[in-house]
Amino acid sequence: MDWNTFIYYFSYLYPTVLIMGLFCAFDVIMKGRSSQGVIAWSLCLIIFPFITVPFYLVFGGRKYHGYVKARRKDESKLKNTGTLFLSKVGDFITSGDEAWKKALENIAKLPVTKGNKVEVLVDGNAKFTALMEALEKAEKYILFQYYMVRDDKTGQSVKELLLKKASSGVKVYFLYDAIGSYELSKKYLKELLAGGVKVAQFGSYRFVKNKFQLNFRNHRKIVVIDGQTAFCGGLNIGDEYKGLDPKLSPWRDTHMKILGPGALCVQVVFLEDWFSMVGEEPEGLCWDAKECGNNEVLLLPTGPADELDTCTLSFITACNSAKEKLWMTSPYFVPSKEVSSALEAAVQRGVDVRVIVPDKADNLIVQMSSQCFIDSVSKHGVKFYRYKEGFLHEKVMLVDDHIAVVGTANLDNRSFSLNFELMAYSFDTETVSSVYRMLERDFENSEEIPVDEFSQRPFMYQLIAKIYSLGAPLQ
Repeated sequence: MDWNTFIYYFSYLYPTVLIMGLFCAFDVIMKGRSSQGVIAWSLCLIIFPFITVPFYLVFGGRKYHGYVKARRKDESKLKNTGTLFLSKVGDFITSGDEAWKKALENIAKLPVTKGNKVEVLVDGNAKFTALMEALEKAEKYILFQYYMVRDDKTGQSVKELLLKKASSGVKVYFLYDAIGSYELSKKYLKELLAGGVKVAQFGSYRFVKNKFQLNFRNHRKIVVIDGQTAFCGGLNIGDEYKGLDPKLSPWRDTHMKILGPGALCVQVVFLEDWFSMVGEEPEGLCWDAKECGNNEVLLLPTGPADELDTCTLSFITACNSAKEKLWMTSPYFVPSKEVSSALEAAVQRGVDVRVIVPDKADNLIVQMSSQCFIDSVSKHGVKFYRYKEGFLHEKVMLVDDHIAVVGTANLDNRSFSLNFELMAYSFDTETVSSVYRMLERDFENSEEIPVDEFSQRPFMYQLIAKIYSLGAPLQ
């Protein structure tokens, strides 16, 4: 193509792309969640439309369209939610006068249930031992959902056990995230299908408005067995989660096992995710709640299909209830302004606010971006600690002596705005004490980050970190 021909085509292409940039900027202004994100996207779309328009079309979506519509398209197909579910767990719904607890229930659209037995599973060996034992005991069905499933030794052992149970007559439903499990081989999936396992992929391809969006992930890790036993937390399926990755070992993580009515709440979450992708309800699900202990739990699912920013609201609600302690752990700290303000406000009330982040990094860009946010928030009294004994991946929160939280949401904009997450809130003394002792050990294996650490870094490090942090609102 000669120069004149290039100029000819460019004269037509440029106005078209510029108009697309203006339309996309208008879309950002009308639908953007934060002023920082709106300004960043709008300026880039107008000034650099050739680069930013394709990027925006793939990564710029803020709402996951179609999830709720698919779920509600035919209520008769989803007959086991709503009235039936509430009638089965009605005797186990606990009442309380605490405003913060009622607020969390309203956000979750699920009730706080009593009569549960909760076990906090510290690290991969405890989680996988308990999970494999529970899967072996499955008699009717297994609901299995993970953000990331590896085709490695750990993934193979899980697959073989699922196939074994399927061959014995147990119904197995396997749901994985299309992006998180992008390395999962076709052979792995074909073997599951050939063995009678029902397999589905969670992804944007399902709905026209999300067709080219890669921004949304289902970050949940869920297993439900016979409607009586459930698992949820931070650990995916792969060798690294058992501490077998030489670069990131030992892997520090936390999971939760729930026996009792709370397992049915986890089942509801899986059911809605499965139905939104497949359009059919899993067969033969059990909905009879049984008392298994004295623990109170609330399962709180959040995601970009919700009308409200449920993850942000739930976090702020829990933070605002704190009077003495607010301890948390997260592999990433890239929060929104609302989340940062909630932490800072807690400090002003006299609350001991501490955050543990990893020393080792699995994502250098995110880690450097985190340095800027840690520097900003720590100046207002929030204490940060760097975990030294391996890679810290757990997502845990402790509020005074009344809330212990284990789940999948990181302290970053992606978890708060773009991912489907699931957090398990426990309100009983036993679980709270267990999490308290666990976090005390984590603090013993951590070093406090000096308030002025970032300012002591070389100038180029600070500059690069600041540049990386500018991308946070674009998530």
